[in-house]
Amino acid sequence: MLLAIIGVALIASPEFSHNQRALWGFASGILSGAALALAMSCVRKVQDYENTALLPLMCLFNLFAMLTALPFAFLSDAPFMPQTGNSWFWVAVYGIVMQCGAWGLVIYAIRRLSLALTGLILLSEPVAAIMIDAVWLDKAIVPLQWLGCAVTLIAIYLGSLRRHA
Repeated sequence: MLLAIIGVALIASPEFSHNQRALWGFASGILSGAALALAMSCVRKVQDYENTALLPLMCLFNLFAMLTALPFAFLSDAPFMPQTGNSWFWVAVYGIVMQCGAWGLVIYAIRRLSLALTGLILLSEPVAAIMIDAVWLDKAIVPLQWLGCAVTLIAIYLGSLRRHA
């Protein structure tokens, strides 16, 4: 897990040189990951006691998360809503690919994989974001970020090996 966090830190590291809020973003991302791990543990525990439909349960978790984050969004000095059509498009891409796709896979995998492995796999989201940045947004990705992608993917792979051994 530590290796994966180091990989994610390498992915995020170029932001620290020109973004005053990068540390807050990184710290809140780590806290968000911890909250996600707690949520996944709760989902698994629910399944241990009673066979429950996961989609409605995950929707409730997402609704609670949204309501928890909403005050922070309103207190921010940044614009709350995307300002351009292009921004709306990329928010939709992120929502459909990263959130719906990822949550669909989590719902599918939660009964089949260990929580630790599921958590490691979810750390691939920053790698996917880098790929979207590089391929579709033509954003320059520095070698340190590619190294972070490699370290993160290696950590996920090693975590999957350790779980099966």
